[in-house]
Amino acid sequence: MRNAKIARPMMVRPRLRMLGLLAFSVTTIQSCLSAELDSQLADMQKILNAQRIEIRNQRQDFDILLKVRRGEYFAAISDYTAIIETSSDASRIGSSHVARGRVFAQLGNYIRAQEDMLQGINLNPVSENYVARADFYFNIGRFADAFSDYNSAIGLGLARSESGFQSARWYSSRGAAFVKRNKLELALQDIEEALRLNPNSASLTVFKSNRLAERATILGAMARYDLAFKEFEEAIKLSPNNATVFVRRGDLYIQRGEYDLALKEFATAIQLDPEYTPVYQSRGVAFFHQRQFDDSRQDWIRRLELRPADSLAILWLYLARARQGEDGRPDLIEQSKRVAPSHWHRAVMDRFLDVSDDVTLFEAVKDPDSEIERDQHAKASFYLGQYALLRGDHAKAVQFFTSVLDTGVPPSIEVSGAREELRRLGR
Repeated sequence: MRNAKIARPMMVRPRLRMLGLLAFSVTTIQSCLSAELDSQLADMQKILNAQRIEIRNQRQDFDILLKVRRGEYFAAISDYTAIIETSSDASRIGSSHVARGRVFAQLGNYIRAQEDMLQGINLNPVSENYVARADFYFNIGRFADAFSDYNSAIGLGLARSESGFQSARWYSSRGAAFVKRNKLELALQDIEEALRLNPNSASLTVFKSNRLAERATILGAMARYDLAFKEFEEAIKLSPNNATVFVRRGDLYIQRGEYDLALKEFATAIQLDPEYTPVYQSRGVAFFHQRQFDDSRQDWIRRLELRPADSLAILWLYLARARQGEDGRPDLIEQSKRVAPSHWHRAVMDRFLDVSDDVTLFEAVKDPDSEIERDQHAKASFYLGQYALLRGDHAKAVQFFTSVLDTGVPPSIEVSGAREELRRLGR
């Protein structure tokens, strides 16, 4: 008895206690893992839901843009209004206001356009919305406001460390505006910066192709033709189905007076993209210079179908009709209402309608920037030369067309037009 092991029963309790603790630990771990898995699943569900909403929104925006491109403006406005009234996302509401404002601008309703864009930027102050309003301001002649918004877009992009592709878009937009204001060196700087920021991604070849075409256009305006055509070749190699490049190269041919080559470029562009609106302006000019006024008229009509408030299209459609002997004044009276009173094109229309005089037109083109004023004065002289031609006063027409070239302003459709008219008048 003395050798009996009486301690054995005492060993049971620690083992039971360990088994109990182990069971408790496994249960706890399972519970924690289950809770963590539930949390992960919930997070994944939120991400999937957000992605579904984003895809749905993108599809909706794409469908509306198709309507705008087809000229279904009121349907597009209705769709944007529905988003504004039903969405709970402030940023989406803001961007929809800006998008609706752009449609109002195309219809010539500048007050509604400005109201929408202001409200949209207040709700969603992102670079893209500032650029949209900058483009709008530029098109109605509010250049200081336009460049202020372009600068805001670029500043926001830098502050928020936006992607190189996004930031490049803003520099490109401002560069294009500098081109139109004949500030070519500043334009070239912006396009170079856009190219530097643009990553060499295969998916972005069209973007880079467009930037190369913009640089080629600037080089052409500087009469550096060899370099310009080399840039165009590079742009086409990058994106051979890009209508924009062919239109820009055609514009350079117009500048050089090579209209047959220009028309081939525009035919290619239309084959690639029949709804690309700039091609109808460019081809309309080429036809006009070749005295194919009916063809020119058709292109300007098409341009206005796609952009009803385009002031250049309104002016050149009137001229194409008038040079055919048609009375385009009734249509001009109605169409001029779509153009902002602050835009000097409106003053040209008033002159064609005989409700103002030459002095009033030259007052309208004045600008604090002397280069801008010189450019607008030259372009106004081209239209006054057309006015004189329509009244049979060739001597006065020659005087106005000559003054366009004497100013030495950079190339434009008015400059090429003045040169062509003088050639046909034997000067």
